[in-house]
Amino acid sequence: MRERAVIQDPRRSDRATVVKNFARDYQPPTETIQHFESMPWTKSWMTDPKYTITPFWSRHEKPGNSEDFFFARTINTESTIPHTVVLCHRFGQPPEVGSGDIAIDESTPDLVVLLQLGEKGLDGHPSIIHGGVTCALLDEMQSEVVLMYRRLIGGDALADALFTANLDVNYRAPVPTPGACLIKCWLVSRDKRKWKTKAKMVDGDGKLLAEGAAIWVVKPREKI
Repeated sequence: MRERAVIQDPRRSDRATVVKNFARDYQPPTETIQHFESMPWTKSWMTDPKYTITPFWSRHEKPGNSEDFFFARTINTESTIPHTVVLCHRFGQPPEVGSGDIAIDESTPDLVVLLQLGEKGLDGHPSIIHGGVTCALLDEMQSEVVLMYRRLIGGDALADALFTANLDVNYRAPVPTPGACLIKCWLVSRDKRKWKTKAKMVDGDGKLLAEGAAIWVVKPREKI
């Protein structure tokens, strides 16, 4: 396994503090940093001063239950996704509640996710990632941009659970394996308990591989 940090088991009242502290103290594996800095197109994102590294929350195990097990274990292997880095925009601020959809800046995503796809472990067709995995990646990375903004908002926001209410995915080109790709994510709007996001998966040449849009709902954990 490339990355297997274990997050402190949070009680509901502690969850916001656990998430914020983990984000504050997180350091990605040295070999992952070296991997993405070895390729010019990923290095340009790694060294962009507008972005800072933040943990991929669902890539880390939560003790005592199976939360995020798919991303923390199943596809956190040498043959699936051996390396990943999440970069959040340093100056991002969430849209005002109820302000409606905002125009996204294509050149400056709110969140950028660098992914190294392994050999065979994610394949549907030979040397092509399974479409269901592409869908899962677009879904999960859009949840990460919501998490980023919920950390900024603070308060009790992080104590609640986030669920996908709707996910629309368009496949534009085969995603080759092994290989590196990038997912750009934007927050489009938010209401008290509803968030809208967009995401695009591209390769090193900027070719669009897949894109998605999602609607999220926040629900108190005691009501799950």
